[in-house]
This record gives sequence, structure tokens and C-alpha cells, in this order.
Amino acid sequence: MAMSLSQAARPLAGTISGADATFTGVSTDTRRLAAGNLFVALRGANFDGHAFLAEAQAGGAAAALVNHPLDGVSIPQLVVADTLAALQVLAHRHRQSCAGRVIALTGSNGKTTVKEMIAAILRAHYGPESVLATRGNLNNHIGVPLMLCELDCERHQAAVFELGANHRGEIAMLAALVEPEIALVTNVAPAHLEGFGSVEAVAQTKGAIYAALPADGTAVVNADEHFAPQWVERLGTRRCIRFGASPQADVRFLPERLRTIGAGHGARTAFSLALGKREASFEMALLGRHNVLNAAAAMAVALALDIPAATVADALAELAPAPGRLNALAHRAGGLLIDDSYNANPASLAAAIEVLASAGGERVLVLGDMAELGDDARGWHARAGAFARAAGIDRLVAVGPLSAAAAQAFGRGGEVFADRSAATRALRDSLAVDQSLLVKGSRTAGMDAVVRELARAEG
Repeated sequence: MAMSLSQAARPLAGTISGADATFTGVSTDTRRLAAGNLFVALRGANFDGHAFLAEAQAGGAAAALVNHPLDGVSIPQLVVADTLAALQVLAHRHRQSCAGRVIALTGSNGKTTVKEMIAAILRAHYGPESVLATRGNLNNHIGVPLMLCELDCERHQAAVFELGANHRGEIAMLAALVEPEIALVTNVAPAHLEGFGSVEAVAQTKGAIYAALPADGTAVVNADEHFAPQWVERLGTRRCIRFGASPQADVRFLPERLRTIGAGHGARTAFSLALGKREASFEMALLGRHNVLNAAAAMAVALALDIPAATVADALAELAPAPGRLNALAHRAGGLLIDDSYNANPASLAAAIEVLASAGGERVLVLGDMAELGDDARGWHARAGAFARAAGIDRLVAVGPLSAAAAQAFGRGGEVFADRSAATRALRDSLAVDQSLLVKGSRTAGMDAVVRELARAEG
């Protein structure tokens, strides 16, 4: 992205304080700012980017986007009413100037994994330097426009954007910025219920991604999803490719072909997908039936782009799990440690428990609290504990007041600890080579700290 302040001022209805200047790229963080960037001074409840203009200037910023001019700095300033809204407009205008293939996805679970699968497939097909994909957690009202501004219209032949939300209406806004030609909802589950209020509201919010498709766009729809019929009904002339285990799926998971190769932290998943009348075989390091469905979603996107199944198979074979998402590690005693600590909701927890249930030896679930589940939070945790018991888990170590409800419902073998340190000490004291552990919890539970203490050091 290269633009002058005078070019940017017109769509933003802004005024320039100082000389005109040309900037390349944007940044909202002086710690990550590159020379020549436009520094965007965002304001929030606990921060004000305007306080960092001097640092931005020292870091080589070409100009700043502000909502009031500041003295004491010499860099040119583009003054607008709302810097966040201006960033979003700027990003949208830049997106419209680029002609590459653009995919957007959302969902309650699997967003990042499916995004990484799609990105790997795109890189295998177009080349590693020709693809842009959402980095880290840049999937919200700030992160998505920042990623859009990274689009290189000459270099990037394809881009995949992950869209996240925890309140109604957010996906519609983000999808309108991205203007995807292919859109995907991975699934709908009870997540962020404090913001959404109900699973139906989650489905309505996530499904809004399809409304951003052009008339000739492609909707990739989970055929197993309860809300799929209402999404498909609203597609109009848009193409629809379905994935899942349902007989109606265009990319169909074949449960009878699913098997695990190897054991412990070296295990891999082998599976087959029916693509119409033909069948394609795959192998990957990602574990669990749910990840096979994630792979089916990525394969459906590949079909929309006419990317061969052989290319998809090669890409998936090389793909490593994203950090904190069902990573199969070794713990200090040499047994299996499954790190799924990045985040949690009831559906993703159930999927992870199924993976643990298929492991050998004593199976231990280490559970931190799941956040944003609304008024029935304790009920969701209790149901998770009962599910773990029914799945054959041998021991449940709960960390936090909500997870205590899971331990209580689990019954014998359920243990409750007030904090991570106490739980970690108890787990380390009882580690054995024939013990398989799953560590999971919401980001706020900080269960990645437990993983770091229990994991065997590399090398």
C-alpha cells in the first residue's frame, strides 16, 4: 500500500496539518512500526495513540492519522473525526484496488486452523510469496483493516482473511470491508454467549458473511450445520459448495476411512474425502475428527478455486498444528501432552476430549475455566465434566471456580485447584510415561503456563 496524504484525505474527509507526504503501509503500534508507515493514533478506554506520536516520528513514520492535530512533532498529520473509522475506510478502498482471489471465513471453532489450511493450500498452488493470510489474532475491527492494508496488489494472487466476533453485527461489518469472493462459516457453537445472548444469534451473526459475496461468489457451507438450510436459502444466484459428513456434502468426510497412524506425540491422521464420484486420500499431523472436517472445509475452498486435490494433499501433509491448538507434545515423563490451551468453548472442548479418549494409558483432562458462557456458565462446565466421564477420561484436574463444576459432575477422579501453580505441582508429582494429558481452557485461564511447566524440554 503506497499513498499520499492528499489521496487519503479525499475519501476520509480529512484535512492535512503540515506538508503532503507519501506513506507505505500503516501501523497502530510504535513497537512494530516500519519506516515510511502511516501511524494511526487509535483511542480506547485505556489508551490513546496520540500520546505516542513522538515515538512514531522517531521510529520513521512518514505521517500520522489523528483526530486532532498535535504540536511538538514535525511529521505531517491527517486530521479526521474518527481514526478507527478512517482506518477501516482506507483499508476498504485499498482492498477494492486489488484484483487477487479473496477468501474470508468465520465460525465458532476451527477458524484459525482452517485459515492455516487454506493458506498452505494457496501457497502450494500460487507460490509462498503470492499469498497473504491473517496473522495471529488480527481478526477483529482493528486487525482486519490492518491485514487488508498489507495486500500487495502486484504480488498477492490470493488472500485469506479470518473474521472474529463476540457481539452481534460484527461479521457483517468485517465482511463488507473484505468483500470476499469465497466465504465460509466453519460451524456454530455456544461461544461468546455473553455478547451474543443465544446460539441463534451466533448463527445469524456468522451467517452474515455470505451476504458480502458478489452475485457470482461462492459460499462454502457446512452441510452438517443445523443453520445451513437458512444460509443456503438466502444465497440467491451464488454458487454453494457443501462440506461435512452429510450425504448432501460435495466434499464428504468418510468416517470409515479415518485412522490414526502411530501413537503418542508422533501420531498422524489418515483420512479420505469423497469429491463427488471420486475419492481422495490425505494424511496430516493434526488430530481428531473435527480437524478432518476442517480439512474438508479447506478442500471445498480449493474446489472453488479449481486447485487439484493432489495439491491439497501435499499442503496438508506438511502442515503443523497452530500453537496451542491440539499440539501433540511430550511431557516431562515422556508421555503424551496435548496442548489445546489457546482457547475453549463447549464444542471445542468436546472435540478435544474425543482426541484424548483415543489416546493410550491414563487419560487426564486439565481444564481451566471457559469464559463468556453467560448465565449458564456453570451448567456448561458441569455438562463438560459429565461428557468427559462418559468418554472414558480417567481423571479431571479443574483450575478455577467454573471448572470446579466440571470436576463435581465428573465424580470420582475429579480434583479442584484454586490456581494454576497448585494444579501444576500436583500434576508434575504424578506424571508417568503411560499418562496422556490434555490441557485446555479459555485465554483468560492462562493454561498455556501449565503446558510450559509440564512439557519436556526440546533437544
